[in-house]
This record gives sequence, C-alpha cells and structure tokens, in this order.
Amino acid sequence: SHFSKQKIEQDLTRRHSEDASQYAINKLNIDWKEQALLKAKSYQEFHYSKEKLIELLVNLDLFTQEEADYAIEQGHFDWKEEAVKKAEFYANGGKITKEKLLEKLVVYRKFTQGEAEYAIEHAKIDWSN
Repeated sequence: SHFSKQKIEQDLTRRHSEDASQYAINKLNIDWKEQALLKAKSYQEFHYSKEKLIELLVNLDLFTQEEADYAIEQGHFDWKEEAVKKAEFYANGGKITKEKLLEKLVVYRKFTQGEAEYAIEHAKIDWSN
C-alpha cells in the first residue's frame, strides 16, 4: 500500500518515541508525490470523482494538498469515464431512475453536473425496465 509521510509518522509515533519516529522518517528516501499518485491510481478501481479522490487523499490518507494535486494532475484520469463506470456500477444493483442516479453521482460521489449528465447519457444501462 502507498502511504503519506504524515500517515507513516502517525503510525510510528503510536509505537515509538517521537525522536525515533522522526529519525526513521528522515532516513526514508521516498517521493511522497509519487506515493500520492500510486494511492490515487489504486483508488480509481472504485471510480471516484476528482473532488472525492482529493478528499480521500488529503483527509483519509493525510497527503498534503500539493501531493494530492500532483496525483490528480499526473494521474491523467478521465473524470467523465469514471462517472460512466460509477453509473454502470449503481445501475447494476437494480432498477434506478435517471434522477436518482444523477443525485448519487453529484451529491454523494461529487462528480460535476456535466460529468454526471455525460455518464447517464453514455453508460450502458437498460432504462426500459
């Protein structure tokens, strides 16, 4: 798994002194921006929006905003296609209206209105049922 410097520090200080933890961190030769990118790519198996992915990287994984921004920029994610895949995932669970799907994509998954509308238009969903 790919961890931020802050997450590793947090874990180390639970079991070791702050000095020992800081010594260990200083000995690491890790590109934290690259770690953020690798973590972002691993998250995309779940098809997150840009906003939701940044939220996870910063608030859950404790990457800095700069590291998260780097991951988003270098990841070359196609947010419309991520929205399509998430829409198909939601529709696979059973009957869902276009309105409810739009709400899930925009409100809960934080895709933009345009990305969500694109997803509804392009997802392979049988709306006839």
